[in-house]
Amino acid sequence: MDRDIDDQRLFFQGAFTGAFSALIFTMWFGFGQTFARNFGTYSVPPRATITDLCPVEFVNATTTTTTTTLAPGVEPYEFPHVPIYEVSYMWFSAIPCMWTIVVGTVVSFLTGPQDPKTLNPKLISPALGGLFSFWPRKIRDFFNKDLQIGINYVST
Repeated sequence: MDRDIDDQRLFFQGAFTGAFSALIFTMWFGFGQTFARNFGTYSVPPRATITDLCPVEFVNATTTTTTTTLAPGVEPYEFPHVPIYEVSYMWFSAIPCMWTIVVGTVVSFLTGPQDPKTLNPKLISPALGGLFSFWPRKIRDFFNKDLQIGINYVST
C-alpha cells in the first residue's frame, strides 16, 4: 500500500513540475512579446490594412500620435529581443502543452517510473488494447498480456 502512495506522489511531482514550468514559460514569452512590441524590438511587420472604403471619420478617429521625451541625461532602455517573442498567438497553447508533456515525462522518469502491476486499472482506458490492434503482434501482446496492468493493485 505504501508503494502505491509513493508511486502516485512521484507521478504527481512530474505532472505538477511540467504544468508549473509550462505556466512560467508561457508567461515569460507572452509578457516578453508584449514588452518587445512596446519597446519597438518586435521585428515582425504589421499586416497591411486597407482603409480606402472606410468613411473618413472612422480613419481619423482611430489615428493617434504619442510623443515621448526623456529627461536630460537618461539613456533609453534597450529591451533584449529573443526570437521566441515572435511566435504567433496561435501557438500559445500548443507550445506549453508540449512543454508540459516533455518536462512531466522527464521528471516522472527521473523520480522513477511506476510499476504497471500496482497501477489502479480504473485509470486505464478500456480502448488501450484496441489502440494497438494494427501494430505488430509483439507490441499488441506486450500491451494486452505482458504488461499486466493492475494485477497487483490493492484498493484502499
